[in-house]
Amino acid sequence: MNFKECGEFAELTGNQRTKIPQMRIDMNIIKREKVETSTKTLKKYLVKKVQGHDWRFQHEGLKKTDLELRQLVLASESSKRLQRFEIDCLRCEGFRTGLNRISGGLKTFRSLQHLHLNFGHSRVMRDSEAFEISQGLKKRGSLNSVFLNFKWCHDLSDKGFSHLVKALKKSSSLNQIRLDFEQCWKITDQGLRDVGKTLKRFASLQEFYLNLQECTMIRDKGLRSLKEGLIRVPSLKNLSLAFKGCFRISDAGLSSLIECFRKLVYLENITLSFLRCPSVTGEGLKRLGESLQKLPSLAHVNLNFAYCENILDSEFAIPSEMTLLNSLDLNIEGVKEVTDSSLRALSKGLQRQRFLQKIHLSFGPCQSLTDFVLNSLGDAFKELLCLQDLNINFIRCERITGKGLASFGEALKNLIYLKTLHLNFQGCQNVDDEGLASLGQGFERLNSLERLNLNFFECFEITSRGLSSLSEGLKKLNCLQDIKLEFSMDSKIDDEGLMNVSGALKGLISLRNLFLNFNHCTNITDIGLKSVGKCLQKLGCLEKFHLGIVGCVEVTNSGLLCLGEGLRKFSNISEFNVSCFW
Repeated sequence: MNFKECGEFAELTGNQRTKIPQMRIDMNIIKREKVETSTKTLKKYLVKKVQGHDWRFQHEGLKKTDLELRQLVLASESSKRLQRFEIDCLRCEGFRTGLNRISGGLKTFRSLQHLHLNFGHSRVMRDSEAFEISQGLKKRGSLNSVFLNFKWCHDLSDKGFSHLVKALKKSSSLNQIRLDFEQCWKITDQGLRDVGKTLKRFASLQEFYLNLQECTMIRDKGLRSLKEGLIRVPSLKNLSLAFKGCFRISDAGLSSLIECFRKLVYLENITLSFLRCPSVTGEGLKRLGESLQKLPSLAHVNLNFAYCENILDSEFAIPSEMTLLNSLDLNIEGVKEVTDSSLRALSKGLQRQRFLQKIHLSFGPCQSLTDFVLNSLGDAFKELLCLQDLNINFIRCERITGKGLASFGEALKNLIYLKTLHLNFQGCQNVDDEGLASLGQGFERLNSLERLNLNFFECFEITSRGLSSLSEGLKKLNCLQDIKLEFSMDSKIDDEGLMNVSGALKGLISLRNLFLNFNHCTNITDIGLKSVGKCLQKLGCLEKFHLGIVGCVEVTNSGLLCLGEGLRKFSNISEFNVSCFW
């Protein structure tokens, strides 16, 4: 329930004769000086009215919240049947004594099943405050799910972290645990050891999420302790672990974590992030790929090893035993030494995954990848007839040419169920008109495509002729709703190319979001903008429009007026943005 004036809300609730079953309170829109008065008025009515199962309190960025927390928790204590309790105090700075009421409230919620506490970015959250909250958690043995968000609480150490984790031990029926302690720099291996010990208590746990990004004191020892806990939770279906920036973690820690996979036979979703962990090498990534064969039920894989600088020429393969794989997200962007041979095994593994619906692959900047990797991936995609979402990033892989893109475009013809296509070839300076023409030909059978994003920023060999060929393929995308085309920094693109693109787009009557970026294409003039304006007149469903023409020095006010003419008849445009200045 959102409200601006508490008086109006109080009058409304005061006139109601029935009990309120559910309520959500968002106090972000109330001015700071009115918060205390508003909360007192709320308490007066909520003590009598809120008798339901769902209590949510959102209160972001205010400094004086002690009184508010005490009043609101006291009000919620009147609900004996409360099953869900959520408090969102993101960036609040003055709630130390108010936490006593939260702890007391948790002790009285006998039917509580779902708990969500968000104190992220709170500079006053220390071990003593965490201890107060833990005292209430200890009394709740009926919890089904817990989400604790204490990210960016820099003064929280192992002591406070352990208090919170250990307090969950009595909730043996927990199905879902989400712990977000990103950038709590004082958390060490000791904290992870307590997490491992606590996990052993949850035989029925199905989802575990742990975010310790930028907790730079964590070492391999901590991951070994975590493994000892995970290996005792065979019922786990969803596992997400984030250790971005934990530079002390090496292959040894990753290998020990992998060992628990042999027991997690029911695991369906796995997300691992070791972004910017330089001590993790290609050998660790290879072992991870091999270990996935121990998870026959795995459907969703998300692996982030971007900017792990010591991942050299090592193969990563998708085991053939993973017959149920539905989505794959692999990010090794910033790994400069990856080569064609490194990805050969990946391509072969993908060919056997006939039920894949989503693939996100991110590589580069890399000087070693050539057209061979596009050829091998293209061969794999020809077999993935169920694919619906394809996102490929080859940013600044300068050895990739138009020939590689041409073979990739040929493979697209088989993906008749594709709904989302995102290709990023930014900085691939050898991609030319031939590749773009073949890509356009690959669009001819993509009748289900709804979202298209093409990035050819700084591809200097592309000319208006290539854009014209691409436009012929765009005309076939009758179901397209969102399109983003990026061709900035190319002086070889002129009005002819922009006119051909506009001519193709005006036939896409289902288009809702249109993003065109031709910044610093210095040969574009008012003639090109006039064609865009005529295109807009045909797009009756358009809601958002962006045009980037920064650095197009030949464009004048006359061209901009033509764009305005194209929008006169539209009443449903919610966002219109034209960037034309430096």
